[in-house]
Amino acid sequence: MQIIETPIKISFDFDLTMLSSKHVSNQEILFFDIETTGFSASMSYVYLIGCAYFDQSTFVLRQWFMEDIREEKELLTNFFEFIKSYRLLVHYNGSGFDIPYLLQKCSTYQLSYNFEHIISFDIYKQLIPYKKILPTKNLKLKTVEDFLKVERKDQYSGGELISVFTKFLALYTYERKHTSGASHYQVSPVSGLPSIEKSDSGTLRQLLLLHNAEDISNLPRILPMLSFVKLFEGNITLNKWNVNDQTVNFYFQINNQLPTSLKLESNYEVMDSLYPITLIASENEGCISIDFYHGSLKFYFDNYKDYYYLPLEDTAVHKSVGEYVEKEYRQNAKPDTCYIKKTGQFLPQPYAMFTPSFRMERKQKQQFFEFTEQLLEQNSEKIVSEIIRSYF
Repeated sequence: MQIIETPIKISFDFDLTMLSSKHVSNQEILFFDIETTGFSASMSYVYLIGCAYFDQSTFVLRQWFMEDIREEKELLTNFFEFIKSYRLLVHYNGSGFDIPYLLQKCSTYQLSYNFEHIISFDIYKQLIPYKKILPTKNLKLKTVEDFLKVERKDQYSGGELISVFTKFLALYTYERKHTSGASHYQVSPVSGLPSIEKSDSGTLRQLLLLHNAEDISNLPRILPMLSFVKLFEGNITLNKWNVNDQTVNFYFQINNQLPTSLKLESNYEVMDSLYPITLIASENEGCISIDFYHGSLKFYFDNYKDYYYLPLEDTAVHKSVGEYVEKEYRQNAKPDTCYIKKTGQFLPQPYAMFTPSFRMERKQKQQFFEFTEQLLEQNSEKIVSEIIRSYF
């Protein structure tokens, strides 16, 4: 087994303290990725584990590379002993693959290691709830890197490198037995990287290490994608709002700068008509515009057995009042008739943030609150945050 440590020059603009609600210093953070020969831990090997950490102001890459399949247990032991002093593990889809894979390997070798002492932060898991509205084609790591203009020398996928590792093992074993000097290799005229077709084991090792190194060193560089997540979570500070006849506009500051501008459109529905909600954001500023619904809506009482419905007035009254109404003009209220009507200007709400909460019909999920300037003065930031969380 080979252990390689390499200082990396890296610059990124993201507050790492936002990765955890608990206070974790930069020196307690690990960025992590593994390379395997397959998806099933019972039928494949983990041949490379890499991580990167801060040593004061230096970003250091550490890689454990298996040169013989009999070294897998040693590789696992070395890695887990190393991470004992760290508190936050950052990865990309590690919750879905890397971590379960390594835990199954530990079980196979009857090793008692686990990840219980360390906070796991999965960048992919943070992004996936917003995959339909994020401005990327998909959430593959290389797609996200391309979107953020993060450069990569490596030209191969993890799957493509399985055959490279297999060839490495064969060449490395042969070279140790039959050669003593360095071999020569050819460079691909397309990528400028060493050619897989005619290579020595050292060249293949370089390709394997490079792929893993760039997977890890690019993790801090893609953290700005989390600024979108913070926005969609409603992590904003409201600056001002204004109203016209049709629309209310909220202007806010984003607490993390976005890597690119964003425009999203959503809507809410009333009687088969759509009313737009538009979100526009750039850098650390944004605006959300919501069209009013002008008309009549209903507030439904829960305890319908305590009410009478008055068909001529199309409203419900409490029985203590309805007793004075002649019997032919009243009837016991049912769940669908136990309401009062209100006409005015309304804005959508995803749940009963404000009461009374109005609906078009009782079973309609969409709820509304009546717009008043006093309510907006007191609750505008809450309104904007919840609208962003619920409609985008």
